[in-house]
Parts: sequence; C-alpha cells; structure tokens
Amino acid sequence: VSRPTVRQAINALVIDGFLERRKKRGTIVRQRKINQEFTHVIESYNDEMTRKGLIPKTKVLSLKSEVANEEVMQQLELKPGESVYKLVRLRYAEEDPIVLVTTYIPLSLVPNLKEIDFTTTRFYEVLEKNQTPIKEITRKLELITADETVSDLLSIE
Repeated sequence: VSRPTVRQAINALVIDGFLERRKKRGTIVRQRKINQEFTHVIESYNDEMTRKGLIPKTKVLSLKSEVANEEVMQQLELKPGESVYKLVRLRYAEEDPIVLVTTYIPLSLVPNLKEIDFTTTRFYEVLEKNQTPIKEITRKLELITADETVSDLLSIE
C-alpha cells in the first residue's frame, strides 16, 4: 500500500472520529464515549441505551440482604438496625462494560427481591409491580481509583 493511500485512510478515520491526532503523541485510537443523562433524568439504563441505539445488558454480581450502614440509613431514611438489599450490577452497552452500579433497597419495600432475575427484569418495573413507582431520584456518583477487581470488571487500567 502506498503512503498516500494510508494517509488518506487515516484521515478518513480521524474525520469519522475513530482516531485522534495529538501534538507530540501522534495519531491515537479514540475511546468511544457514551453520553449518559441518567444523573438528571428519570429513565432506566435499558431505556437510555436502547434510545441511543445500543443493546443494554446486565450482569448481577451480588444480591444480598444486610443491615444498613450509617450512610444508607440516612439516605433511605431508615431506622437503626433496619435491613436492606444490596444489589450490585455491571451494566453493559453492547459488549462493553460501562458502569458498576450498587443499589440499596429497604427489605420492607420489595420482600421477594431475591427471587427476581435482574439480568432479564428491569428494576423500575419491579418497583412499579410492587406499587412503588419511581417519582423522584437522588443518585450518588462516586469517582474512585479503580482497584484490581473494578479495573477487571470495567476493562480499564
């Protein structure tokens, strides 16, 4: 292949957003980014990804009941000693792991939560079926340095 052909191909990939030219670094592959509006819109992850033309997938890493810690107790307005379900899910867009989500749900809200398969069932639908539709949300995002487990799960450094 001639140099002009390679240059033209690389240029086309830069224009299409697959590559990026950087001074003193050369041309690099751009990471595909997905804009997520979940921080300020009441919409399920599945609905958001589907709207963006991506296939959402969920892998449940754990679902267990435990006594709520101080922070969870305050956020969910629980009494000391009340138990919650802790649901940890890895959410995908297509085959790419995108976000690690931990959700706390009071045991009294959905007593049969452990029987539900969250790889195929949507969390918002479960709440609606239990006469607890989502009307308002507060989400807490935490930016942390990935430890070995998280970096493996999200396929990042």
